[in-house]
Amino acid sequence: MKDSTTFKIRDRRQRGWFYLDNDYLNGFARFLGPIGTAIYVSLCRHADISQKCFPSNRLIAKELNIAERTVRNHIRKLEEWNIIFVERERDWETKKFKNNIYYLLDRSEWKKPEATDALGKPRASHDTNQRQITTKNQRHQLPNKNTKVEVNTLKKTQIASANADAVWRLEDKLKEMFSAHRRDIHIIALYYKHKKFRFENGDQLSSGIKRDLRAAGMLKGYDDNRITAVMQWLDENAEFKWSLETIHKYINENLEKMTTRTERVVKI
Repeated sequence: MKDSTTFKIRDRRQRGWFYLDNDYLNGFARFLGPIGTAIYVSLCRHADISQKCFPSNRLIAKELNIAERTVRNHIRKLEEWNIIFVERERDWETKKFKNNIYYLLDRSEWKKPEATDALGKPRASHDTNQRQITTKNQRHQLPNKNTKVEVNTLKKTQIASANADAVWRLEDKLKEMFSAHRRDIHIIALYYKHKKFRFENGDQLSSGIKRDLRAAGMLKGYDDNRITAVMQWLDENAEFKWSLETIHKYINENLEKMTTRTERVVKI
């Protein structure tokens, strides 16, 4: 019979491990299922220190002994839950798509199990209903005093959640983006501050960042002064709503020679 002296436990001091959020297994694994969880574990395994990775569908499928189509379907589910962000790179010479780049998002970005998007996904209605049934049955077994305590606690939780949303400030998030190690995130913050965008909550900001990541990536080789100069020039000369893609279009131009103050740039 084995006891604690007859086998060797794993040593966390050795380098053969990777990071996985406890909150995923505690609250999200049941919605993504065993295959979705296994694929997320694979992404965590391949992620570098910046929480970015780019394993091919074929590699993930081979690791888990599943079909590539299954990988694609569950990657889409992880993306719907906002657990990962997928950047689809394309080789503009061959016109073919390269391997996806996966960013493992912080758990604060994940959609809550009760939340749904405009299409009703992701939805956990069956589980929510089950929790409501279980709670209802448990309440019948509790004295009135405990039931009142439970209701009061629920109200306090709801009030705290509402207060947390009210405290959300774009200025604080921009400061975090300016301090980020990723150059593209810093550029997006510079752009948002210059344009004075007013995002009202984290979901709006996250959506904007996803939209602008590719364009910001094309500007990573240019310093803030050059990018700011182009933005100021566009403010003075562009007769259209310009974006980060527009900045990249004009970043290498001699702006002083392109136009005088009496001429205007019109979008073609």
